[in-house]
Amino acid sequence: MFAHVKFTKDHQLKIVDVKEIEVLNGGDIKEKQICRVLKNGEYEKAIILRLGGENASFITSKNDVQIEPPLFEQVDDKIHLGSNVYVNAQAWHKVQLEKDPSKWVKSLAVVIWGSEELAKRSVKGGSRPPLTPLKLRVMKDRYEEFLEKRGYAGEAKSTFASRMNSFLGGKISDLQPHRFKKRSLSNN
Repeated sequence: MFAHVKFTKDHQLKIVDVKEIEVLNGGDIKEKQICRVLKNGEYEKAIILRLGGENASFITSKNDVQIEPPLFEQVDDKIHLGSNVYVNAQAWHKVQLEKDPSKWVKSLAVVIWGSEELAKRSVKGGSRPPLTPLKLRVMKDRYEEFLEKRGYAGEAKSTFASRMNSFLGGKISDLQPHRFKKRSLSNN
């Protein structure tokens, strides 16, 4: 029997013999299960997308369900924030120490995009390319969770949630090279 798997580290898809699969926590091999698969002589963490027939000729279609690792799963030095968006684990933990919503958003933006890339973007597009919609969605989801964990509810939560783009725009502006040269002051 063969399985269609997706490696969590490099997101490579591969069809493997089930004999090459090691189930975490024991048990039977089944779909949507996290396991370890023999790859290049070593076991790597993967997700079983689909189990198939007695030979490797079964084909997966475009309509196969895309399975992703659980939220906040750590793979090496990366943390999964959703939709296959990974960030440096140490940087993520540092962001979690922020108490202020504005600082939290700005810090996470730098972790997700990096300062250099963030400076080349805009929140919604225009003169510069917009922020990546998928990453922006992941950021919004994590920000809403942050607000809930910090005790924001009702109108306060809605107000701060609606200000996320403003916080992002502020951070992008902070990263922009100064557009105007400082005037030199002279006593003449």
